[in-house]
Amino acid sequence: TVAGLTTSLEGELWFASPANAALSSLDLTTGEPTRILELGEVAPYNLTVLDDGTVLVGLRRENQVNAYTADLLPRWDAKDGEDGALTGPRQLAGIRGLALIAATESGTVAALDLATGERRGSITAPATADVSDEEPGTVDRLVGGMASLADPPVVLIADPYRGAIMVFDASDTERLLDPDQQWGFLGAVGQLGVAPGEFAYIRSLLVLPDA
Repeated sequence: TVAGLTTSLEGELWFASPANAALSSLDLTTGEPTRILELGEVAPYNLTVLDDGTVLVGLRRENQVNAYTADLLPRWDAKDGEDGALTGPRQLAGIRGLALIAATESGTVAALDLATGERRGSITAPATADVSDEEPGTVDRLVGGMASLADPPVVLIADPYRGAIMVFDASDTERLLDPDQQWGFLGAVGQLGVAPGEFAYIRSLLVLPDA
């Protein structure tokens, strides 16, 4: 079973296999998989490789995220806290020294220190008002998906119940994590629907390279 896909810095295709409790590399010529990291009895459900080589692995059943070096040596692990921000980690990203986690049933994106795994704060929060203009940068109940872009440095967060993709300025990480500054909210595109320019309950986001 394949539960997550990413590419290594060398361009190899890596995937998470919950059934095998391992990460594997796929030979694109032969189609043969090779296990590159055994995780014992825990099942990985997603993974990503950041620009500095850090590998983030989401363990959905354990409500935990593990970080590894580019050589797949253990770096840190972060477990869920009282706010449930790591309950069922579903999308992983990183930007400006932060590891970002969007969980299955969370109304926020957790931000961890990429070097230590310590919690630094959060981006966005569930809205308390019906009109999004009254609380810029908030989501309607849950975060749908999340991704980051290095240049320009922004974080993209999907609001599934509004059908919108919100853009946050990540050039200043203190502002990015500050609710009093609307987390650096720049604006949003889309609305709920199935017509052009509309989105129906976005559950994940992916930023592709230009080439």
